[in-house]
Amino acid sequence: PTYFGKDWNAKGDDENALTLIRPLMALEASAFSGCCRVYAPLFRQPHYTVIDHPTGDSRNAFELAWNDIVRAFDSYISEDNGGRPFILVGHDLGGLLVQRILDDRIARGSRVSERMVAAYVIGAGVPVRAFSSKWTFLHACATPTDFRCVASWETFADGLSARPNSPEVWFDRSYAFFAEEERLCTNPLTWEVNGKADASKNLGALPASIDVSVGLNLIMGALPREDESRFRTLPALKPNYTGAECRNGLLYVPPPADPVFHTGWRGPGNLHLHDITLFWANIRENALQIGRAHV
Repeated sequence: PTYFGKDWNAKGDDENALTLIRPLMALEASAFSGCCRVYAPLFRQPHYTVIDHPTGDSRNAFELAWNDIVRAFDSYISEDNGGRPFILVGHDLGGLLVQRILDDRIARGSRVSERMVAAYVIGAGVPVRAFSSKWTFLHACATPTDFRCVASWETFADGLSARPNSPEVWFDRSYAFFAEEERLCTNPLTWEVNGKADASKNLGALPASIDVSVGLNLIMGALPREDESRFRTLPALKPNYTGAECRNGLLYVPPPADPVFHTGWRGPGNLHLHDITLFWANIRENALQIGRAHV
């Protein structure tokens, strides 16, 4: 996640940052707990404006976070991985950081790259040309059991106004403007590139969300806390909740009726906070599928 506060980066033990991290772990990382042991590095998260309003200072904050992440990845590989296959997952800022892991530790043909099963780069955007330039070792996932591939999507409500996600992307050791890039869109209901599916393909949406106002109030100096007790038990899934269609590199769904899927800060049409929860059961099942197929 990104940091809501007064500094460019959160401290590793910052309780104001952790009050949002723990609920997000319950909602998002839980989708992958069925297939895998989940390793989520605690790092000095950069301020959320690093994504929304990139500047020289915000890039420095991003670099500090990246240094923590790459050290954590190297530590995992050397001390905890034990030669086992692994999946990379990142959402939002995490998606940008996973792209850099792919740049520096995976796509350059290292021995580690042989163990990577797949990478989910969610809510961050992946330039299609990456696969013909820096990621020639990888390809876009095209089937539910594809191997050594990348899946990516950014979710929007059809017909509603929305601001885009990050205007920049890290591309081959420099920044590129996303407005000039063709984006990869994987449909998480079919696991096809540029796919379309109706709601019958949705195994279950997870009707839960964090209270984003907690983070925004932190910026103003308040010290609110998310009620973490409500995430100890996840709510019942909602099967057949929504269909989804890729268009022009973005994933579109009908505007959700349930208010729990209305939270966000980039306009009512940007469902960034729900990139995972709207398709929670499909993601969980896909992680299990590729695990069974390739481990």
